[in-house]
Amino acid sequence: MHWSTYRGTLRRYGSWRRDLNVELTVPFTRDIAARWSSTFTNVSVDFKSLSISFKDEVSLMMNKYLAEVEKSATPLLKDLAKKQTKHCRTTVRRALPLIVSRIRSVIDKEQKEASRCLAPRITETLKPGYEVAAPQSGPGSSNRRKSLFHDYLARHKDLAFADAAGALLVRLDAVSDAMRAALEEELNKLSDTMEVNMSILWDRPSGDNPLELKACARVTATMVEIREQIRLWRLAGLFAQ
Repeated sequence: MHWSTYRGTLRRYGSWRRDLNVELTVPFTRDIAARWSSTFTNVSVDFKSLSISFKDEVSLMMNKYLAEVEKSATPLLKDLAKKQTKHCRTTVRRALPLIVSRIRSVIDKEQKEASRCLAPRITETLKPGYEVAAPQSGPGSSNRRKSLFHDYLARHKDLAFADAAGALLVRLDAVSDAMRAALEEELNKLSDTMEVNMSILWDRPSGDNPLELKACARVTATMVEIREQIRLWRLAGLFAQ
């Protein structure tokens, strides 16, 4: 590396035209490459089997809930309840693969983020070394600069990589947290969608949704018919007297 480039790199804490901190991670990442890859491969395998179980469990739970709703519907709403529960089952069936895909993308993203966390931690540990070496000037400053930084690196390399390894473990813990957060978000959205689909059974029309208006109009017409039938029965009773 040319002396002026080296000086500029030190002044910018290792990252200028090239990133010295990233280059310093190469021996570390090379040593853990196989284990690192197998870790996320195992996560993928476990997640594949887990996703099958997850979809089965959610489908079972949703079907149980929908069956209870359909069973509890009044005779006047039986057909509508059956129609809406069928729609909800279709919604769940289509949503579950998308949820699984979202979680898979979260795992991939967290793997990349974990890989990127090494260089910043090394930068932080080596920062005092950069600050000592970079200001050197005058005759022989180039050699002094290299000597000061190399000496600092030799004394602190174990600490630098220990900190980086610690950060890596923290990021690995973050994978499960990110998966849980994404899963909760997706299931909450699915729950909200199902609630909207089923609310037609008990809500008054609140907008121009044709299905809501049709269902409520049907219930209203049925109630009018019932009231008219009751009136006729009363009249028949009066004439009978």
